[in-house]
Amino acid sequence: MAVRASLALIEVASAFEALAQAMPVSAPVLVGCVLTLFVAYLVFGVSGFGASLITIPVLSQVMPLPLLLSLAVVTDLAAATIVAAFGQNRGEPGPRTRPAIDHAELWRLGLPAVAGATVGVTLLVGMPRDASMFALGAFLLGYGAWSWRSRIPTAPLGARWSLPFGFAGGLLGALFGIGGPPYVIYLSRRIFDPRRLRATIAVVVLASLAIRFVVFLSAGLLMQPGLPAMLAVLLPVCVVSVLIGNRMFEHLSRERLHRVIASLLAVSGALLIVRTLLDVGP
Repeated sequence: MAVRASLALIEVASAFEALAQAMPVSAPVLVGCVLTLFVAYLVFGVSGFGASLITIPVLSQVMPLPLLLSLAVVTDLAAATIVAAFGQNRGEPGPRTRPAIDHAELWRLGLPAVAGATVGVTLLVGMPRDASMFALGAFLLGYGAWSWRSRIPTAPLGARWSLPFGFAGGLLGALFGIGGPPYVIYLSRRIFDPRRLRATIAVVVLASLAIRFVVFLSAGLLMQPGLPAMLAVLLPVCVVSVLIGNRMFEHLSRERLHRVIASLLAVSGALLIVRTLLDVGP
């Protein structure tokens, strides 16, 4: 019995050693990744979006961007799948979760989003990215602050607004990989039930991520050395954090969810501004 236990411990130690050798970042950076992802996916579990708006600006300072984007697309996809499947009935999966999704709004956003993505790909080469990122950050910061101070809307936004917001989401997603905020702004002004809102946001995010995952896979970005080791450590952190956030969501009123979304938009705008200033700094 003691011999078997010793052999098991040796195997575990060998596995940890192999994992450490395959890790593409240092131990302090890995600890920072764990803490950042825990906070980011806690927010995702509550709101249904926003993890990459935290992880990309923060971790791009200490990780190669191709590795970070590949890591983020996998963890975001896992998080969005969990929220879409578990988030509507106190964490219980099943067919009862499906009616919470507003399919009509998904269709309204779909076609203009495709049009925006097409234009975004066309502009990708010549677009002044720093100035555009700064403008986007300033808009999100201002809108988030205004939304925080304003009253909770009682009348829904007109359905025709799906055209500019859907187009903007597709455009920004193609240009910067940050297409979520326009969708969230539109949906939060159209859907007032918290569960229905979060479920619909999660499905929009999930569809966008599924397309990005296929693109990354076909480009070979998901085959980078070190990515499996990073995922072995960080994917469980993502899953646990999303599930905790999902439980926290159950205690949120519509007013509190409105404040969470407003705060997240404002903070993400501030992070985009900081990231832009760091990129253009000396």
